Amino acid sequence: MKPIFKTTALAAFVALSLTACGSSSGSNDSNSTVSQVEVQKAKTSEQAKRIAENLKDSANKAKSAVEQAKSAAEKAKAVADKSQSEVDALKKSISSTTDATKKAALEKSLKAKENALESAKKALSDAQQKVEKAQKSLNAHNDAVKKANNQVVELQKAEAKAAADAKAKAELEAKKKAEEQKRLEAEAKKKAEEAKNAKDKAEKERLEKEAKEKAEAAKRAEAEKKRLEEEAKKKTDAAKRAEEEKKRLEEEAKKKTNKPVVPPTVPTPTTKTDFNSTKTVHGKEWRYIDIAKSKSTSGPSEGEYTYPADANSADAPYVNGGLGAGIVNFNKLSGNQLGKFSGKATDQDYVIDYEAAKNGMNYLFVNQPYSTYGVLYTPTERYPERFAARHVAFVRVNEDGSKFPGHATYKGGVIAQISTYERRASPWLEDQDEISFDKKETIKDDGSVTVNVKMNATIGKPTMDGVINSKTIGQIKLTANEVEDRTMSIGAPNPIVPPTILEMNKHVAKGSAVHAGGTGVYGATFGGKNYSEVVGVVGISKYVHSGLIDKTDHNAGLAEIKEGGKTYVVEEYKATFGAKK
Repeated sequence: MKPIFKTTALAAFVALSLTACGSSSGSNDSNSTVSQVEVQKAKTSEQAKRIAENLKDSANKAKSAVEQAKSAAEKAKAVADKSQSEVDALKKSISSTTDATKKAALEKSLKAKENALESAKKALSDAQQKVEKAQKSLNAHNDAVKKANNQVVELQKAEAKAAADAKAKAELEAKKKAEEQKRLEAEAKKKAEEAKNAKDKAEKERLEKEAKEKAEAAKRAEAEKKRLEEEAKKKTDAAKRAEEEKKRLEEEAKKKTNKPVVPPTVPTPTTKTDFNSTKTVHGKEWRYIDIAKSKSTSGPSEGEYTYPADANSADAPYVNGGLGAGIVNFNKLSGNQLGKFSGKATDQDYVIDYEAAKNGMNYLFVNQPYSTYGVLYTPTERYPERFAARHVAFVRVNEDGSKFPGHATYKGGVIAQISTYERRASPWLEDQDEISFDKKETIKDDGSVTVNVKMNATIGKPTMDGVINSKTIGQIKLTANEVEDRTMSIGAPNPIVPPTILEMNKHVAKGSAVHAGGTGVYGATFGGKNYSEVVGVVGISKYVHSGLIDKTDHNAGLAEIKEGGKTYVVEEYKATFGAKK
C-alpha cells in the first residue's frame, strides 16, 4: 500500500531588536538606528537557508557599524589627546611666566582650552559607548546566525530521515507484494498441474477455472505493486518539485506590483446593520490585512489595537503568518456591511503561502461589529483538490479600559478547512474497503459555537469554556481555562514621556479541544466594546492510514462523511470561529 509522508520540521527563532551606532563623531544620539531582525518559521531546509542568509547579511551590516564606531572613537581620542597636550603646555607656560599681564592672558586661554578638553572627553566617552552598543549588536547578530545555521542542519537531517523512512517503507511493501505474487504464481502452477492430471473432465475444468482466477489475482497484485512503486516515487519527488515551484512563485511575486484594490461584486450581506460606527479607528480603516506581513499578536499596529487569535500549535490554523502577497480589505469586500460573505477577489495578483491565485482568491468570512474571521484560499496547482489557505481571525479592543465581564455567553459561527480521504470498496477483496491516497480538502461554513465566561471562585479570575457543534464531525468541547489579562506597557505614567504600550486591554484563553475522535487545541481572543465579541482558532487531527481496511472498521480518522454519493474519512479539522454576546 502507498506510504504517507507526514514529516514536519520547523525552524523558529525569537525576533531580535538590536541597536547599531552612528558612523561619525559628528552624529548625535538621534541618528542611532534600530535594526529589526525577524526570523520566521521555515518548513524546509531551503527556507531555513534563506533565513540564515538574510541574518548573515544583517550581521555584516552590524560588523560595518562596529568598524565605523571604532573609527569615530579613534578620532575622538585624537582630539582629546591634542586638547590635553595644549592644556599641559599652557600650564607649563603660566608657571614659568612672571609678567602679570602675560600670565593673565595665558590663564584666560587656559580656561578656554580646559573647556574644550572637557568637551573632547565627553565626545570620546560617547563614542566609546557607541562602540560597546555596536559590538553587542554584532554579537547578537552572530548568535542568531549560528542558531539559524543549526536549524538548517536539523531540518536537513529531518528531511533526509523522512526520505529514508519513505524509501524503506516502499521497499518493504514492494517485498511483501513480490512474495505474495510468488506464492500466488506457485499456487496457480500447482492447480494447473492438478487440472492437467485430473481424470475427471469436470474436475479438470474446475481446477483450470481456479488456476485462471489465481493467475488473474497475481496479475492484479503485480499491477498494484507497480502502482505503489510509482506512487512512492511521486511522493519522493514531490518535495523537490514543491520547493522549485515555491522558488518560482516567490520570484514571480517579486516582479509583480500590486494593482489598486478594486472591490469585486459584493454579495447580499446577511446583516443590514450600519457599518459606519465600527469600520474605522483613529480616523482610519482597520479591518484589513497585508498577506505578505504578519499581523502582530501583541501591541498596537499603526495606532490600531487589533489582535489575532493564536493557539501555539501546528494543529490549529496559524492566522498571523506573513507568506504570500496582496492587500485584503474586508470593508470593501463586504460593501461596508456586517454579516457573512463569500466570493472570489480578482483585483490583485494574490499569492497565498507560495501559491499564486491564478484564477482569483476565494474568500469566506464574517464581519462582526468589532472583529472578522474566516478563510482566504486558492486551489494548489499540483493538487487542485487541496488548498493553500490563510485563516483570518482578529478583533479590535476599545481604548476605554472597560472591565472584562465576570459572566457572559457568546454565540456565533464556525468556518472550517477539512481534509479527507475517500473510502471505497476494494475491487478484489470482498471483506475489505480501500482508503485512497489522494487528499481532498473542503472550506465551508461548518456550524455554531457557544463560549461561556464565568468567574472562578477558587482562583478569583474569569475562565472560559465552550462547545463547537460542527456539521461535519460533530461536537467539539473547549475545555475550561483562565482568560488572561495581557495588558502590558514599558515605563511609568509621565506627563512628559508617556509609557510605551505593548498590549492594551488584551484578554486571551488557550486550552484543549476535545472530540470523540481525538484531542486538539484552541485559542481565543476577546475584544470589542465592553468585550462584546470573541474570535478563535481550533484544530484537531487523527492520522489516516491509506490502503486496505476491514469493512466493519469505522474508527479511522475523526469521522466519516458522505458527499455526492461517496464516503470520506476526515483526517484534519482546522477552523476559525467568532461569536457575540
